[in-house]
Amino acid sequence: MSLRPLHYSAALLIAGSALALPTLAGAKTLSDPLALHGRSVSTVDFSLSVSYNSLQALQGVVKLNVAHPSLTGQLSIPLLTSATALNVLDVTNTLYYSSPNLGAHTWYRTPQKLGSLALLGSLLAHPKSDALLLAGGKVVHRGPSSIYTATVSPAVASLLVGTKLPVSGIKNVLVSETVGKAGELTALSIGLTTASGAQTKVNAQIISYNKPLVVVAPKHSSVGQKLGSLTGTLGGLFGSFGGATGSTTTTVRG
Repeated sequence: MSLRPLHYSAALLIAGSALALPTLAGAKTLSDPLALHGRSVSTVDFSLSVSYNSLQALQGVVKLNVAHPSLTGQLSIPLLTSATALNVLDVTNTLYYSSPNLGAHTWYRTPQKLGSLALLGSLLAHPKSDALLLAGGKVVHRGPSSIYTATVSPAVASLLVGTKLPVSGIKNVLVSETVGKAGELTALSIGLTTASGAQTKVNAQIISYNKPLVVVAPKHSSVGQKLGSLTGTLGGLFGSFGGATGSTTTTVRG
């Protein structure tokens, strides 16, 4: 199994945001349903879509516990002629993933430490939108939201996401950042272009902030089939959180 080149490892961390605003009938429609009201970000649920040279590479929904670094998600990755559904967990310094395509009760694992997510939580609550304006960007106001857009250097993009982009050869980064009325990050689109012209686009939408989330590791059992190069892809994708690190792969059932 092989996947497109992993420019999306920066994605998930960058991803930390975007919003599917609920539509409410009547005069009491909420103008900013994601407003934090002065609270810090403890958890965030968001949808994620990644494409490589206009071809869909990954999509799904991720739930991230910022206060106690861990995550769970349901992803879909196209392999060969069909999409492969993946369930992922990252808890206790281990990334777990399973797929109905590979055995309903089989979990694979690889060491993967998320590290501290405090900076990510701060950037979600207080995005650095001014950096886009200083880089020559523009802002458009749409209802209760403000959309900041600019083409920036990898260094500025790293400032926006709170970590160095884990992709080499990036020429420029197109950033579109949506901020809610109360100042929280509600949407993000990132376009990475390399010197060779390869393009990776990441779109994320925040679904909710601060919903209770406890991630529990699956029970361990016998070793099973390996996932090949998919291991490195998932490790790279989630490894961008908090300077995470990963290594070899084993397989568990739970």
